[in-house]
Amino acid sequence: MTLPERLNVARNKRLIQWLAISSLLTIVMGFWLVRGAAPTAGTISIVIGALGGIWAFRSLRDPRPGLVIAPEGLTDCSNITSAGFVPWSDVETIQGMVSNRQRIFLVHVHNPAPYLTRGGPLSRLLCKANLRACGTPVVISAQSLLIHPEHLHAALVEGFARYRSQAGITEDGSRPATNGAEQG
Repeated sequence: MTLPERLNVARNKRLIQWLAISSLLTIVMGFWLVRGAAPTAGTISIVIGALGGIWAFRSLRDPRPGLVIAPEGLTDCSNITSAGFVPWSDVETIQGMVSNRQRIFLVHVHNPAPYLTRGGPLSRLLCKANLRACGTPVVISAQSLLIHPEHLHAALVEGFARYRSQAGITEDGSRPATNGAEQG
């Protein structure tokens, strides 16, 4: 795959629409439970449904692409734990894996701390959970984007490889040594 200078990947709006509908149904079920024999479970359902619904309706109105791969780095706006802008200089490795039959991509960063303070309270909590479970707060779900998982993986790896090549970083992560004659 030959990556263009800048690749914009759209969000999977159908998945977000499904989440919005599911959230509304969860809220309705929660009200039914509150009026019935399980008020605590009903309240929890209403809160979870409301949080999912708020995120889904905001995402449906957001015109930004879900992921942008550019020469300076990637910008993730694909899900509730979106990392935002991640410069290639902060990326250590990119790893693909399958979790619950879904392809996800782990972008391991040198310093995870800045990514743990972005977003709202729920987003920060989920980013911390990602760090504990996956070793990085930057997790991109292929299902949330309108691109085939193999093409997404190739685009991420190629974008990172281009940066490393232009920055003069070798395969082992070091910069080649220069001799005294080349230094100014």
